[in-house]
Amino acid sequence: MTALITMSLLSLLFLGPLVWRLWRDRLESRALELQAEIQAAINASLGGESMIAVRVNAGSREQSGTVELFVPAGWEDMLDPVWRVVLPLMPA
Repeated sequence: MTALITMSLLSLLFLGPLVWRLWRDRLESRALELQAEIQAAINASLGGESMIAVRVNAGSREQSGTVELFVPAGWEDMLDPVWRVVLPLMPA
């Protein structure tokens, strides 16, 4: 019985971080997919590459992730035409 408990605890010490890392990798992969989708939609709506950069941070079970759009100082007007394209792509 003691050997079974010991083996269970040792396997939990090994498998716990592995499962957590797989879960985080899946969340980060979905965030990168969303980032690419939003960037492609922005580029398509503006007719090519733009000065708008997109960053998507993966959330967790308790918190939702964030989507951030960056433009150089003074170029904030570039964001006005892309809001209608970006908002439908963002998860609820």
